Parts: sequence; C-alpha cells; structure tokens
Amino acid sequence: MVSSDEFIEIEYKYGLNKKEQRGINYWTYIRFELWNNAIYSELLDYKKIKESFGLKLTKELQRINNFFRYSMKGKQHDMLVLCHPRRVFEGDLYKCIYTDDVVNNYYDALFLSESYRGKHYSPIMSQEITYNDRVVIGANLFYKFFCLIKRKETSTIRKAIINDIASPIKEINEKYHTNLSVSDIAQKALKLVIRCTYEKRKYEKLILQVKPKLILEVVHYDRKCMLINEIAKERAIPIIELQHGTIYEGHMAYQYDRREKILQLPNVILLFSDFWKKSINLPLDATELISTGSTNFESKVNTYRKKCNRDSRCTVLFISQATIGEQLSTLALNLEQVVDESEVRIIYKLHPAEYSIWKENYPYLLRSNIEVIDSNRIDLYECFAVSDFQVGVYSTAIYEGVGFGLDTMILAVGQYEAMQMLVDEGYATLIDSVNDIVNFINKKNISTDRISHSKLWECNSLENIRNEIDNVLNGKIVESRERSDS
Repeated sequence: MVSSDEFIEIEYKYGLNKKEQRGINYWTYIRFELWNNAIYSELLDYKKIKESFGLKLTKELQRINNFFRYSMKGKQHDMLVLCHPRRVFEGDLYKCIYTDDVVNNYYDALFLSESYRGKHYSPIMSQEITYNDRVVIGANLFYKFFCLIKRKETSTIRKAIINDIASPIKEINEKYHTNLSVSDIAQKALKLVIRCTYEKRKYEKLILQVKPKLILEVVHYDRKCMLINEIAKERAIPIIELQHGTIYEGHMAYQYDRREKILQLPNVILLFSDFWKKSINLPLDATELISTGSTNFESKVNTYRKKCNRDSRCTVLFISQATIGEQLSTLALNLEQVVDESEVRIIYKLHPAEYSIWKENYPYLLRSNIEVIDSNRIDLYECFAVSDFQVGVYSTAIYEGVGFGLDTMILAVGQYEAMQMLVDEGYATLIDSVNDIVNFINKKNISTDRISHSKLWECNSLENIRNEIDNVLNGKIVESRERSDS
C-alpha cells in the first residue's frame, strides 16, 4: 500500500502549501498531479492515455475554434455552478449528471464550463451557461509573452521556486524511492504561476458580474475551481462541492494535514454516503462533510429496475479506464477464450476517454465476440441492469455496480488499492487472472433480484442536496471555524 502520510508530513514540515509566487500558492495547485502522475502512478504501474497526432491536432483546432466562438461573461445570479465538462447524452440532450438535475428549473444559476477533449457538447440541458475557452487559451499566450518580455522576472520566480522545493523534493525521493526532478517541477510551477495570475483576474471579473450567493462545484481540485474558490473565500461566498467519484487514501486532493489552512478547498462537501468519510483527511469539520447521495445514481436505479431485459446467459461486465485498459481488455479477451459463448456473455464498457482510441490501442477486441460499448448512446446503467458480474480496477462505476447488486471483482493492477475499502467491507473480491474469474463465477448463484443500494448510497438524494443548498442560500449554514496557520 502506497501511503500518502509521509508526503503530507513533508508538505507540512516545509510549509509547501503556504509557498507562493505572484500571489499563487503554486504547490497546492500542482501537488495532485505530482502525486498522481509522478509518484503514485510510477509505483503502481499507472498507464497514461495514448493519443494519436491526428487526435491531438483535432483537439487543438477545436480549441482555437472555441476561442473565437465562446466568450466568458455573465449577469447576476444566485448561484455559479462549476459543472463537469464531460456530459452524458440522455433523451435528446447532453447533461452534466452531477449538477443539472439539482439546479435546472429550480435555482437561479449560471453554469461555467470548459471544453472536454477540445469539444463542447450540444444541445445541452444546462440553461444559462458560459465557457472559459478564451481564459484558458489567453493564459497560454500570456505565459509565452511573459517569458519572452520579462525574462529577468521569469528567472527570479523560477529560482525562488527551486529554493522552496529542493529540500522537500529530495526527501520525497528518498521516502518513495522516486527520481523527481526539481528543475522539471519548478518549470511546471512557473508556468502555472504565470497562467494563474492571468486566469484569476478573468474569474474575478466573472464573479463581480454574477455576484453569486453560492458556488456549487464538482471537482474542487480542477485549477479553475481552485482559483474561483480562492476568490469566493476572499468575498465570503460559500462553496459546496458535490462528490463525483471515488475518494480513497491515495487520492491526494482529499488528503491534507488537518492543521493546514487551504483557501482552494470548498467549505462543504456533499457525499454519496457516510462510507466515504473515513477516506477523507481534510481541514474541515465533521459538520462540513454531509451525506446526501447521488441524484444520478438514484434515478438510474429507479429507471432500470423497471426495464431490465436480461440475457439467459451469465453476463460479465468489464468496466474499463484508459489508464488500465490494456490489462483489463486483455483479461476480457482471455475470458472469452476459456468460456462457452452460449453460456457466458461478455460486455466491455469503455470509459469515454477511450472511445476514440480503443480500436488503435486494443485492436484484438475488434476480432473478438466481446460486446464493446464505445459511445454514450448505450447507458452504463443499462449495462449494470443486464449484468450479473462486474470486473474493474478503481472506477467510480464499480461502486454503482455494487449498488445495482452485481457480484464484483477487482483486478489487482494499477491503482486497485483505491478499492481496498470495498474489498475490506465484503463488497468485492481481488483477482489476478482469468482463472480467478471463472472460479468466482462458478461459486456464485445468480439471483434474479439484484437491486440493492447497500450502504454506499444515501437515499432521497435530490431532496437532501437541495436542502443543504437552501440552508446556505438562506444563510443558515454555520461559518467554518477559524483554523490556525501553524
């Protein structure tokens, strides 16, 4: 198990989350990516997404088009919603599954969104919406001009960052047996500082236009959200985050020393259930971690419970992710080769990030009889409803499959340790090979009534979430206690 304790201890020892350049706490902004991509991933064989040159070029051209097409502006609203850029097609609209059902036709709100893989989805469910493409591209241009015109200041900032991080990075390398480069990290932090000084001014202008009473967000550790959280706290605007995925001991965005004062965090986090509280280590009170449930999950269970047309065969669902797709897709192929197709049906549900790359990265699936789901036209929850077993690594979808009553297997690759709590609670079983899957299936009796929320999902989610939002909008929320910087 790769523990984050020593990383957090080093952070606190050197006061890294207090370090700043040009008013930006740069370490707080890079720590999640640094841990996830350079430490956690290296130790757990985390695979990065491979994109073709053509796909990268297409995304860049789309972003340029977005720059000219969309501007970021708004008028006064009660709420500013920082929705998730990845949208799901439902009915005849694309929706943010975390915020749209909660907010639309109920609150006076402006949605702020960014492109997903260079694209904006249309038509959308969100009503009043604005986009930050010009801010993102403008920040990149600002960085290039700043480095060109203000070379002396650029050099001074970089040297200051190196001076701040040299000793802690040395300790991190010793503790985790990594080879992190102080120079590379300093360059990343330099770029972030300069970009953020530009972006923060633009978001401040938006906040002044909207004058929100509340910020509702989905991913607080997204750079846009962190900057807006800073601005909001300067103006005493409360911030609520809706849980959107798994939270675990290795998820650095939810792990800080409790003595820290982190301006980039939300005031309140609304969780799927109490199950997740034990995985969170933040400088927040217990009253600021509230279990409300998930509106998307609850509605899907209610919908697909009524229209579940199941196959007569045993159905095994694989929940893929680009980071572990190579190992998981190979396992699915191995399973196909050892089972009778007339008795076992195999569904391979790709992550949206894999839709455009799977034929290139997993060509062997094209030659198989495995049912590959490579678009949002077939709902993930429909897959849950028709399946008996699920196999995955660390996707949030696995928890949803458990909520649907599926017998669950976790493949021990990549960041599978994120699911250790699920295994410890008896909701899932660790596997290493196709033989483990076959043995697991043979031991189970397939039930015709599998719908079970378990204790992972709170009920009455829509009412619960709106009640918490109403408490904030009506001024009933208790202000967070003052925390010491020491």
